[in-house]
Amino acid sequence: MTRPAFTRVVTIHFGPGDVTRMTVDEAASRCGLTVPELLDSTRQLVESGFLTPRPDGSYDATFPHPGAAS
Repeated sequence: MTRPAFTRVVTIHFGPGDVTRMTVDEAASRCGLTVPELLDSTRQLVESGFLTPRPDGSYDATFPHPGAAS
């Protein structure tokens, strides 16, 4: 039995006009992760400040990391 595809689209904004969009399955595949691993990694990136959730469900990438030395 095959599992259902995760067709939810993940959108990350890296800056003005620099936006990446792909399905959860595609993102997991590109990262070499399972979907649960990708979702856990995304949660960890939010918790550590590398990604900031937006009201529309997408994310802003935060560079440099807020905890990085100047």
